[in-house]
Amino acid sequence: MLKKYLLYLINLLSLAMLLAIPVYLVGHNPELINALLPFQREAEVNPGPLGAASTSPEEKIRWVLGQDKMLEHLAQIQVKLKRFSGQTIQDNLFLTKDAIYENILEPDPQSEITANNANGMLEFVYRYYIPTYLMVVPTACAIKQNDIPQNAPLFNQKNYIDSVYRNVSGVITSVDAYSALFASMDEYIYYRTMPELTGLGGYYLYLALGDKFSLRTRSLAQFEQIYLDHSYYGSLYQRLPYPDVQPDIYSYYRMSLFRRDYRLTRYEANGLTRRYNDIILPETAKDPAKEITDVVLGGRAPVISIRVDSPYKERLLVFGDETVKAYIPFLAAHYNEIYIVDLELADLDDLERLGIKHFDQVLFSYSVDTLFQIDFSEKLMFLAR
Repeated sequence: MLKKYLLYLINLLSLAMLLAIPVYLVGHNPELINALLPFQREAEVNPGPLGAASTSPEEKIRWVLGQDKMLEHLAQIQVKLKRFSGQTIQDNLFLTKDAIYENILEPDPQSEITANNANGMLEFVYRYYIPTYLMVVPTACAIKQNDIPQNAPLFNQKNYIDSVYRNVSGVITSVDAYSALFASMDEYIYYRTMPELTGLGGYYLYLALGDKFSLRTRSLAQFEQIYLDHSYYGSLYQRLPYPDVQPDIYSYYRMSLFRRDYRLTRYEANGLTRRYNDIILPETAKDPAKEITDVVLGGRAPVISIRVDSPYKERLLVFGDETVKAYIPFLAAHYNEIYIVDLELADLDDLERLGIKHFDQVLFSYSVDTLFQIDFSEKLMFLAR
């Protein structure tokens, strides 16, 4: 009963704040006043269809930005009040002391997507007999357990990953990403406002892959860390503007001890082919439709190829999702050529052109939620025909 009255009181306070905040903001933010007044003055002198037909573009932009800022403040207060009332899970997101982590719900026990994907991978191996590896990457809420609210309904991702590995055991070599990340759970390995691994998290995946691939992995000191943004708010913050969250520091890594020249080719979904002289594309950060992490490889595409000027001759084929962006800057230095195929975006013509028999190794690399939500088994069966 007490909880019921408390929630009722919180709702009343929320309503009061929603009514009071616009007055407060206009009274304490001169930029909002300056943004709004031009329309009033212009409407009095030369009213248009909306009362401000002759307002300059600059004044209109300031007015729109002021409105957006006001709405963001209102949303922040609403989120803060809900969390104060005990709602540490909002919009299926965990609100921690200084971060937002996406809650991954347990897959439907009646769903056959995971089994279909595993069978598709097995059929692929039976067809080509190329050394093949599977890495299933846990999401932040599975690793950052100490930060997640107590008694939160967490899906046991480790058990799920182990069951997938058991299903392909003896045919496909598993890569233990979970242990590699869990051992560094207190480090900055996941972004606070994006559902992705940081460059450091990608380095730990690279070490796990290197162990299975028998690579002579390099120390982190051999890579230069280049900072691109020190106060970035990603897609999770856009979904839920949690005021206590700390902005992300975005950086990428580049091998500095030994120079590597890369030739990147993106085969886009619209049929266009784009070529670049690097695997890092900083100009991508200016695209509002992309996450800042898309500066690596330029983001998702049906097929991406990387040719490397290196002493190595091996060719690697990766079937993966967005997790590849975290570790590719480290792994690419060990190969002559890497192809990255996004089975969700690639069509049959893209797959037909791969020439799989020419690859020395194959890696399936997927986040836990991708593996049980996206069924790509038919495309693997097409390759295995």
